[in-house]
Amino acid sequence: MDSRLKLISPSSICLLHSCPRKYQLTKLWPEFENEDSIHTLYGKMFHVGIQEYLVHGNLQLALLKAATEWKTDLYDFLKEKSFFHCWNAIEKFVFLIPETEIANYEIAYYNDKPCVELGFCIELPNKFYYRGFIDLVLQHKYEGREFIVTGK
Repeated sequence: MDSRLKLISPSSICLLHSCPRKYQLTKLWPEFENEDSIHTLYGKMFHVGIQEYLVHGNLQLALLKAATEWKTDLYDFLKEKSFFHCWNAIEKFVFLIPETEIANYEIAYYNDKPCVELGFCIELPNKFYYRGFIDLVLQHKYEGREFIVTGK
């Protein structure tokens, strides 16, 4: 078996279950991958905005960094998703934080660096490797327990 097919991740497992042939083509010929959809662009923008806000606590900086992730028309009339919808969703999320359990958490630090986009690789039997990223690690302000945030 080609070793590229043995590198698995949360997203590749979803792709494998939805379409095994597309999984094979994507792994063996990366140029086969499609461009980002309006849905993935929206998700990336929202992810970056929230992550940036949780690390630095500055909404304007978070919105600016999030805006750099949008790489298509500002509005998609067919999908009813837009740059502006995402911008608004980030603002709403930030303003709701004080009313949620997230208000009791802060970004965890390791070696004086925020615990964001932490890569991991777990060796499995038969030379398979499960790889991915932890989006961020939050630590309870008073109790010290940690909360792992990931997209999958």
